[in-house]
Amino acid sequence: MALLYTKDKFYYGNGTPFHGIFKEIPMSGAQNVPADPMDPLYTIDTEDGDLPSAHKIYMESMNEYDAALKLVPSWPFWRQMLKTSVKIRRLISDWREEKLLKDQAAARAMLWEQAQKGNVSAQRILYESKKEEAEQRRKEKETKSIEAKEQSVLEARLERLTNLKAVK
Repeated sequence: MALLYTKDKFYYGNGTPFHGIFKEIPMSGAQNVPADPMDPLYTIDTEDGDLPSAHKIYMESMNEYDAALKLVPSWPFWRQMLKTSVKIRRLISDWREEKLLKDQAAARAMLWEQAQKGNVSAQRILYESKKEEAEQRRKEKETKSIEAKEQSVLEARLERLTNLKAVK
């Protein structure tokens, strides 16, 4: 999928970058913005509506670089947009997490399909990943247990300190 808009949609006539590309996120971080703001180019909704869905484009792309080049004119423009808007940076961070989970699920589904067909390598990968997940859960449980013990010790110390009386 190619860039949906020409480069002139991303810059004002005076060369100022346009960062208000999402309908739901007002433009921020730009200076020297002309009085007549440009219309947003995308929605952050999961499906296309009155505007194309940036979320959908991002999720259907191979990686963030691919998505960036489909949504904005260049990688530097994308990086600058993330630097100048906290709201956009948080949004993209959420999308990164979702994309990772989506890609992992797709990979696991392909492995599962191959394992069902008797592919020993796929079976081994699935088995190893199950072992790793179990080990990770065990470590998380152990960490929570240690944190609970430390919290209990701290609370006991605090209680002893609050019960101390001042001696003259």
